Amino acid sequence: MNNKILLAFLIIASVMLITIRIFNFYIPHSSQVLGMLMNDIKSVGNEERNKEYRISIFEQFSPEVDIVFAGDSITQAGEWTDFFPNHKIANRGVGSDTTHDLLQRLDSIISVNPRIVFVMIGINDIVSGRPLDDILVDYYSVIQSLQQRNIQVIIQSTVQCQTFICKQHSHKVNHLNVALERFAHEHDIIFVRLEKLSKDTGLNYLFTYDGIHLNGRGYQEWVKTLLPIMENLNSLSEIDQSK
Repeated sequence: MNNKILLAFLIIASVMLITIRIFNFYIPHSSQVLGMLMNDIKSVGNEERNKEYRISIFEQFSPEVDIVFAGDSITQAGEWTDFFPNHKIANRGVGSDTTHDLLQRLDSIISVNPRIVFVMIGINDIVSGRPLDDILVDYYSVIQSLQQRNIQVIIQSTVQCQTFICKQHSHKVNHLNVALERFAHEHDIIFVRLEKLSKDTGLNYLFTYDGIHLNGRGYQEWVKTLLPIMENLNSLSEIDQSK
């Protein structure tokens, strides 16, 4: 009897050990995810543009469009022309971009002559340790530079990250989103809160594959939030031009 109990215990322990190893293999540890992200983010203050090879593609191919989606890798991974096939869209997302990086490459957005630019950025600034005030200065500069060229800007709340990955950074994302919403309200700019992707409690595991970047279900939530706006873009643009 004792031998049977011992054998059962060893079998259970072996199964648990194998399960843990499989889990660790397929799901990166929080420090691994943040480490990969940090390695990909160049230090702010370096005036070289981030991911120059990708920006060079923008500069070689600048078709005139109605809408631009601008941001970091989360925007870059979105198949925006598939999501909204009835609109002429340019994807100007660049992996690991900060607000400062976006400010440095505005020409690649302006060159396609868009009427409207959707902006979603900020997580890389926060993970790299930039003070909130510095982030906001660059973010506001991006908005004002586009507005000066009669381009309507739509601010989207910064997508959260899972708390077990980002830990204290999740709270900073909340502070950034509060500041952005306040700025949008004060300057009569459309602010889109990506409700389920920007929750105060962090990003739900259902919407991400690594705790930071979105999976298909995450982009489905994003698209669902934007649909009413996309369906009324003509009227929004007319209102903006009449001011």
